[in-house]
Amino acid sequence: MRRDRRKSLAVQKGLSLLVVVLLWSVSMAQDPPYRPKLIWHKAATVGHYPAAFTESGDYLLLAPTNYPDPGLLMVFRTSDVLNPNTRKGDGLVSYDYGGSYVGYTFTDRDETNRDYVVGFANNSIRVWRWVRDSLAFRGGYLEKPKTWTVSGWTTVALMLRGDRTDRRYNRLAVSGDANGNLRIVLLDYGASSQSAVLVSGAHVGAVRTLAYDAVTRRLVSGGADGLIRVWQVGIDSSGNPTLTPLQTVAGARGGIASLVFATVGSARYLVSLSNTGEMAGWSWPNISAQPLWHKPLETGRGYDDTVENAQLYSLTPYGDLQWIGAEVEVRREYREHDLQSCTYLIDAASGSTHYRLALRDYNNPTFLSVPTSMP
Repeated sequence: MRRDRRKSLAVQKGLSLLVVVLLWSVSMAQDPPYRPKLIWHKAATVGHYPAAFTESGDYLLLAPTNYPDPGLLMVFRTSDVLNPNTRKGDGLVSYDYGGSYVGYTFTDRDETNRDYVVGFANNSIRVWRWVRDSLAFRGGYLEKPKTWTVSGWTTVALMLRGDRTDRRYNRLAVSGDANGNLRIVLLDYGASSQSAVLVSGAHVGAVRTLAYDAVTRRLVSGGADGLIRVWQVGIDSSGNPTLTPLQTVAGARGGIASLVFATVGSARYLVSLSNTGEMAGWSWPNISAQPLWHKPLETGRGYDDTVENAQLYSLTPYGDLQWIGAEVEVRREYREHDLQSCTYLIDAASGSTHYRLALRDYNNPTFLSVPTSMP
């Protein structure tokens, strides 16, 4: 009996030790090793917006606005976000402080099957490796970021996503500057520095917007000169990225503010938005000299009012949806602090507006327009 008791105690001690080791392993993997271990944490989502999903859609990145938490990045597990039983804030997986960077996005997986989070600043690129670990809290965490100085880089920048055949292309990033130049870099997470290839004179004046089609591996740039330019993206035999000009069309007299892709059935479209709120739809991949459709966005803008911001949204990083989003902000000339914002849901094939939401001004959002129709 004494021997059985000693055996039972030994088994209990072994099990207790195993539990301690497992708890220690989970706690060590729960948070990135460069930050103190936390017993619990919740999300603070005020001042953030959903920036990107991972390629597989299992994690969602929330990026900061300028107020009230500049620089706080948060990753959520998508299944928890979609679960109605998940308490507010409990879907948070990992977070870090990004600093004064913009354009945050997940990358698609590279040739080593790795995911990353990328942010851009003037003359700088910052990258976090997303570590997938079955022992980590909810399956992953953001590793300590690496930052590289890239001379001439700007926040008019785009991470290229969507390549399924040569995943090196998912490490490419492009930037346009105020002098009309483009830069393209093949990011190498293990490198001590990043070298961008310069394409001079892509536009006369500032490069305002960039869009990418992974199916054709073509980049489209829009500039203050009103031109839309198409470039073939490549990687040469030495591993250097290339941009080869293919086509140039006159897009708008007021300069191109934004470009996105969309797909309706088997047809592909490029949609442009000018600095004055003029939209146009173009055939893709071979852009015709004249747009398929052209329309001004209904902003209620008066003669002396000015468009302060015009932006299109493809709603996915691959431009594979029929709908695109648009947002235009108009400054009232004779009413101080009156900034009207209009948001639209638009059919890329016809340019028809299916939904319009207007705020009279940000400080007093009391006026909402009636939707023209719902999709």
